[in-house]
Amino acid sequence: MIPQHTIAAAVLMKLPDLLPPLQNIIHHPFILFRNGQAQLIMTPGYHWESGHYLDLPEQNIRTDLTIKECLAILDDIYGEFPFQGRSSYANFIGIHNGQYLAEARKPLLLVDKATTQSGASILADGMSHTMLNGEPAKMTPVDGIGENEKILGSVLRQRPNVLIIDNVDHHFNLPTLTSGMTSNFIAVRMLGQNSMIQIPNRLQIIMTGNNPSFRRDLANRSVYVRLDPGIADPETRTHFRHDLQNREHLLSLRPRLLDALTSLATHWINAGAPRRTPAYPLGSYKDFMECVQGMLDLFGIEGFQENRTEFIEKADSFQGDLEGFMLTWLNTYDTTEQKASELSKLLTDPDTGRDNFAWTCNGDSANGRQKSFSDLINSLVGKIYELEIPGQPGAVQTIQVSKTKKGRRRVFKLSRLDARPVEAQANSINGTITELPGQILETNPAPAAPSQNGHEPTQLLPTTGIRNTPE
Repeated sequence: MIPQHTIAAAVLMKLPDLLPPLQNIIHHPFILFRNGQAQLIMTPGYHWESGHYLDLPEQNIRTDLTIKECLAILDDIYGEFPFQGRSSYANFIGIHNGQYLAEARKPLLLVDKATTQSGASILADGMSHTMLNGEPAKMTPVDGIGENEKILGSVLRQRPNVLIIDNVDHHFNLPTLTSGMTSNFIAVRMLGQNSMIQIPNRLQIIMTGNNPSFRRDLANRSVYVRLDPGIADPETRTHFRHDLQNREHLLSLRPRLLDALTSLATHWINAGAPRRTPAYPLGSYKDFMECVQGMLDLFGIEGFQENRTEFIEKADSFQGDLEGFMLTWLNTYDTTEQKASELSKLLTDPDTGRDNFAWTCNGDSANGRQKSFSDLINSLVGKIYELEIPGQPGAVQTIQVSKTKKGRRRVFKLSRLDARPVEAQANSINGTITELPGQILETNPAPAAPSQNGHEPTQLLPTTGIRNTPE
């Protein structure tokens, strides 16, 4: 019997001009921009102009609710979650409304929680189920970047619209996802093969975690929501208006939610689809962020991105730990070659036995921790650090991480490049990681500004203060 996918491939080869391209399957009304004008698509079926297929079983979705009525519906469904401050609530509602921007790249939504049982996973499920009218794609991180990359590849091959990365703990790093989030396509490796495939990037990624740590590159691609119940045992809370853990009840809320979101989209379009630049615009997502800020201003929701400084400080705490580790490496082994297993000994204080750098310890077992650490060390190869020289105020040591193969072993070493006064540095002395070839250094990088020549805006590279200028 011939496999179905073989038959489908043969049909596509024979009839390329008779079958229209299918860009995406969308499960809620969506907004398209054509010739500078915004239009709301609500008719189910294939939309020839965009290539999207609208799978919308609901009939008579309302577009005439007032803004006040819409916000009351959103507050009824989500208002009992313990959002920390108005910014977390505004960020969540902004990303939720932004799902109607079908063709825009979307930043990651990070739902951080102060304690377990704060409702982060329930909030992510609530938003996803109602927008998809079904189950979102999910993955739970395991030990090791390589294993997570394999899981991610198998999930993305299904081409989901929403991906929930649930219960992230300790330091999280997925290079494929981080680099692909700012591109129109994400390159993933086929499971069990060496070949790569390009997946169109239409993802809304929602990540939940209990006080996780992040590299700055991921923070530059994220909008931050913090949940804090303010009590030691959030599980004791009762008497909620809605049981969002009940899938049937969750989906029963979808018609009301679509009425509210579609009416809000209609108000925004009727007002001329205004755009506003948020306080922290995230240059890689300029169109999306400006549209969302324009929506929230029109709806009277304040606080969008106000908690950005707090979020960046969390990312910078990881950066500080990384700098401390590099300095310890330099002071202990200087420029001699070392195995990853030897370098991992630097993680433990010899006097107390406690972890010096907890950000590497995202494994539950000794093998898992070692695998995670090896992945991290490999990710640093080819990069440069500028570190303060102890005891020499006003000077920095520039070092580079390299890897070589000795027989069956791989060894790592640091190379001293130069030592210069701080005043001579183009970058800060805070251990900023930089890429060597073909990059332009800048001090204290801000989000990319819009291009004046019509090309893509300049994008920040992962964890760097360096900009990759499009050709």
